[in-house]
Amino acid sequence: MAEAVAGGRADPRSRACGVAQAAVSTATAAATASAGAGNARGLMEHGTRECVVKFGPARSCRPLHGRGAARRAAVAPLIARVTFRSPRFGRMWCESDEEGAVGVAEYGQGPERDEAEPPDRETLLALAVEIAEEAGEMLLAKRPDRPEVLATKSSPTDVVTALDRAAEELIRARIGEARPHDAILGEEGGDTPGTGRVKWVVDPIDGTVNFLYGLPDWAVSIGVEVDGEIVAGAVHNVPRGELFSASKGGGAWLRGERLSCNTGVPLDRALIATGFGYGVARRRVQAEVVAQVLPRVRDIRRIGSCALDLCAVATGRVDGYYERGANYWDHAAAGLVATEAGARVGGLNGRPVGVDMLLCAAPGLFEDLHDLLVPLDPERD
Repeated sequence: MAEAVAGGRADPRSRACGVAQAAVSTATAAATASAGAGNARGLMEHGTRECVVKFGPARSCRPLHGRGAARRAAVAPLIARVTFRSPRFGRMWCESDEEGAVGVAEYGQGPERDEAEPPDRETLLALAVEIAEEAGEMLLAKRPDRPEVLATKSSPTDVVTALDRAAEELIRARIGEARPHDAILGEEGGDTPGTGRVKWVVDPIDGTVNFLYGLPDWAVSIGVEVDGEIVAGAVHNVPRGELFSASKGGGAWLRGERLSCNTGVPLDRALIATGFGYGVARRRVQAEVVAQVLPRVRDIRRIGSCALDLCAVATGRVDGYYERGANYWDHAAAGLVATEAGARVGGLNGRPVGVDMLLCAAPGLFEDLHDLLVPLDPERD
């Protein structure tokens, strides 16, 4: 399609519209053949690297992705949107119904309807889940018996493997294919600005040391922001085959079961998870703090993945969790899983969660654990 647009001498708008109409015809024929004209179920995609066709209700075309997409939404009448992208001509879009092209082709930026209206949280979640599953499958298939350390970050024990980077590249590519105007923040690739309201927050392997040593607790974590608020998240514990998911207001889920954290647990009966940083000075302080916490609680657990610690609170496998030094990509998705399961997530002294401190537990235990930690000054290094 790129060659067809670039090869003639007509005005780029006219040529782009012609390409868009041809793609709409092809995609509409495919949809009609599989679902029946006027009664198509699902949001379907067809296209190439250059042209993406999305089906959905008029004025709110939203794609659903992955297996079973056709069962997740009903579309009547069938409307197709084609978005053509090329370095030479920018972005053009065209909408069509089953009677033929009835929309317009815009040259350059054009109207971005997906950004003018709030994206559907369940649609964003479906995409996050699909990508987390694909990235996890790739990691599991390609992980050698002993992965090699490619680089280190904050200390010699803060490692990066080649598969950390490969997984993030895959995740970024899939997001870009489905939602090319969204921003992406990734642990390995940094912040890529977007032009819309959506930002994806990605940790390709949370628990890299566990991954390195073959321990079965590491996860692909993908959170989705809309207007600065996390509204969807997927955490895929790949070795255990567990995929935690949540959407804001839609609950937290695992294997079709809605999650609920433990409630009514007194501090001295609480199983508390924690984690440790990579710097020597910080670890020394964290050891001092946990030595004071341990006699006051049931016991301490160290999983080695912030995302999975938060999901453990959500499932009731632990009662609470605290850690200093967790980054945004560590807890963006799993924090939503925990809050949708009824837990409270925050920092100390009324501050929001941040790198200084992350605290998570059911209301009541949250306050008790908070009050235990504050006099210990756990935010010092």
